Amino acid sequence: MRSSTDDMGVDSQVIPKWTKNPSYGPKCKTPISRDELKGIMRMSESLDSFITQFMLMPEVTASFGHPELIKEACALLSLSSEDASLPQLVSYDATFKCGDFYLSPIVMRNIKLEGNPVFPLAFCLHKEKLTSYHENFLCEIVTKLGAEHMRNVPFLTDRERGLRQPLQRNFPHIPNVYHWNHILNDVNTWIKKHRRTNDPTVLKDHIVLLLNSSSEEEYQHNYEQCRLLWSQPFKQYFDKELKDVIPKHAAKFFIQKFSAFKNDVAATNNICEIMDRVVKTKSDWKKMPVDRLIHSVYHMQAFFVHEFQRAYCGPENYALKEQFSHLRKRTGESQFPSCCPLATIVDSIESEENKED
Repeated sequence: MRSSTDDMGVDSQVIPKWTKNPSYGPKCKTPISRDELKGIMRMSESLDSFITQFMLMPEVTASFGHPELIKEACALLSLSSEDASLPQLVSYDATFKCGDFYLSPIVMRNIKLEGNPVFPLAFCLHKEKLTSYHENFLCEIVTKLGAEHMRNVPFLTDRERGLRQPLQRNFPHIPNVYHWNHILNDVNTWIKKHRRTNDPTVLKDHIVLLLNSSSEEEYQHNYEQCRLLWSQPFKQYFDKELKDVIPKHAAKFFIQKFSAFKNDVAATNNICEIMDRVVKTKSDWKKMPVDRLIHSVYHMQAFFVHEFQRAYCGPENYALKEQFSHLRKRTGESQFPSCCPLATIVDSIESEENKED
């Protein structure tokens, strides 16, 4: 990535206004520091093709992904397009907060390996939950992956408008599935605001019952029975927000059309929860400056590249499925990138920075 202002997404016509009048500057309360900016630019030069987009205006945003994992993801989606029985899932979650920024990962399964391990293939770093940031990022990554290979691959998101609208508008042929946990969280938020007139336990049980409907007929029957016990405000909320959404994007009878959900409807939640645990429990991400955060993500992805390459050469932490044994490589045929354990990523980066100082 070149370091010119054009490449960083900064409109040269805006720069004079920004320098003369602070009101034209970024709206963020804690703008990126000069040292962080220098760190990001150094990474863009040293980590070839990792940072694919970096913008300073109107807010600091960046997209990045290890090129080897992007390449691996393309191969996995190509396999899934040829064999619908493979339990592939792709997920995009914008709820992970890191300091002053949101870190939104696109996550998928490596369906060539036993256990279908989850890995992050790309990230968007952004200050605000704006549709335009998600749209630019999704269009960039889905185009790289090959949208034509995703017609039978469920793309999981929450119901946030900034996430679902870009997919529906740009890739209507990609099936969009909503996370059950996010639907239940939305209902729980509504309940907290209307607790006096509603029984929280009953309403949550009803939503779970509706999500587990095995057919459209069963869903309609469950709906008619449940609404008899609902308050008028909740009837209005459900009919407006969820009545048509659940059967089209979340109900059991819809999601089990896809191999990923044949034996596990909870997969709508697990794929994101697994990734959250990787980030939250392995490193202290919330206190890091932006440049160190991006550097940490690079090392996290390098770890997955390393582990996958080891698996393709023989059983290690991961192992090839028998049906893909023909893809096994000899050790000499693979390059193993240097990496460090997930638990020591932040400490390793801090140690490197201290040596440079």
